[in-house]
Amino acid sequence: MKVSMTLLVRNERDLIEANIRFHHALGVDKFIVMDNLSTDDTADIVRQLSHEFNIEYFFQAEDNYNQSLWVTQMARYAAQNEADWVINNDADEFWMPRNGNLKDFLTSIRPEVSALYVNRHNAVLIEDNQVPVSGKCTPETSVHFETQSMDNRGQPLYSKILHRASENIIVKQGNHDVIGLSGSFEAAGNKVKILHFPYCNFDKYKKKIQYGGAAYERNNIVPKDMGDHWRTQYSLLQSEGLHNFWKSISINSLNLERGLLNGQIFVEKTLTKFLKDPINPCKGKDFSNLLVNLTDKTTQYVDNFVKIQKSLIKHVPIQERFKHPMHYNLPFALQGPREHLSQIENLSLNFSTPQHIASAFPKLRDIFSLFPRNIHFRTFLSQLCYLINVSDAQKLRNDCKGKRVILVTSCKHKFDDCYDTRTSFNQLPKEDYHLITLLGETDIKTENQTDLSFSYDGQILRVPASDNYEHLHRKVFYAFMLFDLLTRPSILIKIDDDLMLNNVAIFKTCLDKIAQQNSACTGRILGSAYHKDQLHGWHIGKCSDKIIDQRGYQYPLPSKYPAGGFGYVMTSQGLSACSYMYLAMKEFFGQQTVGLEDAFVGLALKAAGVGLKSIGQLESLICLPGLMQRTHTKLNK
Repeated sequence: MKVSMTLLVRNERDLIEANIRFHHALGVDKFIVMDNLSTDDTADIVRQLSHEFNIEYFFQAEDNYNQSLWVTQMARYAAQNEADWVINNDADEFWMPRNGNLKDFLTSIRPEVSALYVNRHNAVLIEDNQVPVSGKCTPETSVHFETQSMDNRGQPLYSKILHRASENIIVKQGNHDVIGLSGSFEAAGNKVKILHFPYCNFDKYKKKIQYGGAAYERNNIVPKDMGDHWRTQYSLLQSEGLHNFWKSISINSLNLERGLLNGQIFVEKTLTKFLKDPINPCKGKDFSNLLVNLTDKTTQYVDNFVKIQKSLIKHVPIQERFKHPMHYNLPFALQGPREHLSQIENLSLNFSTPQHIASAFPKLRDIFSLFPRNIHFRTFLSQLCYLINVSDAQKLRNDCKGKRVILVTSCKHKFDDCYDTRTSFNQLPKEDYHLITLLGETDIKTENQTDLSFSYDGQILRVPASDNYEHLHRKVFYAFMLFDLLTRPSILIKIDDDLMLNNVAIFKTCLDKIAQQNSACTGRILGSAYHKDQLHGWHIGKCSDKIIDQRGYQYPLPSKYPAGGFGYVMTSQGLSACSYMYLAMKEFFGQQTVGLEDAFVGLALKAAGVGLKSIGQLESLICLPGLMQRTHTKLNK
């Protein structure tokens, strides 16, 4: 597919380079530029850009703004030069398909559709400290746009049209419509939008109206009812009318916030981000679609959240709302979701492959922490986990599906010692049970260095967490996250590597009873209502970091948690609670102090509001029924 773009320009030095670079990145193959009497260095910029891009430059010497004729000539020229689609553009218009790729979008158009009408959204002109006519909006800086834009007469802004290439095309004045095509004309809807910058600054706008309005006055071909918004503005030049118009379309920060709240203004950072750091949005189509889906669903989710929050003051009389706490707190309540959405929108600009974004896993956790109730972000992370390591992810899914998974937490230097543990579970039927040994890495990594990666060979699950005692909580919770995002075991039994299967029948009977209870977590319950009553020295002599080794437990302690050394059983609900906490609380996990994995499970369960059940009358046992510590086995021998 070949996509061509026509540009009729006059004194567009501030916009032309950004326009061409952006649209080329989105898939435009050829630019046909007609310069109509520019007096700045627009022509020089275009000629310089022609060394990088496929640009045809034409000079138009007439001064009567016969736009329809000139653009028609360019559109037909594009068709003669093998274009399949033509976009008739202005320098202040930036076309943005939802998936970031014009060619993919146009390929998806049904064959019977010949043209699409696309809505324009004006950049919001924001006052600079209430200084008259000081407001500016540029592609490099503006991120706020009107949901429904009006022209200078107060009428809905005309849409623009893109169309299939034809040598018989006639483009109407203003590029709003075409003649000469068979097939249907349809509205593009939300599949593509145009970011429009008609009001960059007052001086430029004034000159634009001066040149354009005067040209229309000299044009005896174009009917007087065409270009009437130009003619209306031109008539204001002789008075303070244009100045007053500029003031009328400028808004202050308060009205900006109100516009965001009521949906009259939306945020779009794609263009500004691209111009600061040009990354080709066309890379990684499949991954791009994944990000598009995340952005769309998050937008809907945040919009619904905003509506719910606003409804809290719906029945409060208007005159009383400023006295209502929710009225004052509403902007703060919405900051997290909005920033969450904004950062999601930027992901497609910063990352082009699943592996690339996986390396920025700490950033993803920070984004999640801003609005952790967004279920669509967790779905995205699940899909991302699968994409970064398809074969291992699929194997893990298949091995765990519907089974009772026994997760043995170990480390590299103890792996050989726990051979008896691993082989003892071979007595269990493989169609119902599957054993996985969890290992970390010997290299010490902080949470801000931890990427999204793993390996699984059918027996060993390796995760990018430190393989030492003080960071056991990080390793275990990383694994819980993977099981939550990628698998659906019937239950997961977490044990330490010093336990082994001693009695198959008792073990199976115990798990049968636990499965029937369907509690989020089941085990031997420990804990105290008071921090001072907890024992704080379990880690001494076990930590690789001597400073941490000599420091007491630094985290809040839950009143109830399952004893890790005893072993505990998790359902999908429990795994989800732990996964949720790990994703949302990066810095909590990242503290340089010992973390007790079982206490963290108690915190996660409490935060999620899910149950923790006791195993029953087992105070005399030191591990799950049917299991035994290896040391006891050796002593008996």
